[in-house]
Amino acid sequence: MADAPRREPPEWGTDEHLRWELDHLLHGPQANAVHVGVGPLPIYFRAARPQDVIERVRAVMVVAVRAMLEGWVPGEPKSFVPEGIPHWFRQACATPTESTEDRWALDEWLFWCDPDERQWFWWDACTTGPDTGEVLIETTGVPFPTVALRWSLRACGAENVTC
Repeated sequence: MADAPRREPPEWGTDEHLRWELDHLLHGPQANAVHVGVGPLPIYFRAARPQDVIERVRAVMVVAVRAMLEGWVPGEPKSFVPEGIPHWFRQACATPTESTEDRWALDEWLFWCDPDERQWFWWDACTTGPDTGEVLIETTGVPFPTVALRWSLRACGAENVTC
């Protein structure tokens, strides 16, 4: 049986690339998937139940990516939030006036989900031990900002999030 042809990645930052990311969020990368940029690069974390953290952060990212594919633009208008952001994630967020580096406002997090602002995209995630896990991302280059992803993981129950 012949190997499946390599699945070439779409152009970075396009709707096709967002669909590519959504496919990775929902199903993981295909065996023949080719990286777009640098990666996959791991973001490590600890949690009592790392699989729960992965499922939660994946669920929030799926909502954000789907909303962007439907034409939603973060911050326009500021009061609009994509339908489907889980209640528990909204509760983990600060109000805009109480936002800090340790607890972001939902508007701030959504802004950094915009592919025009973030320089990373979801590749995959897995548990690496009974209380550890990692999210694998691809990026356009190194260094790159991961603070939004790291905050997302903490809001989803992770601790000791490191790159």
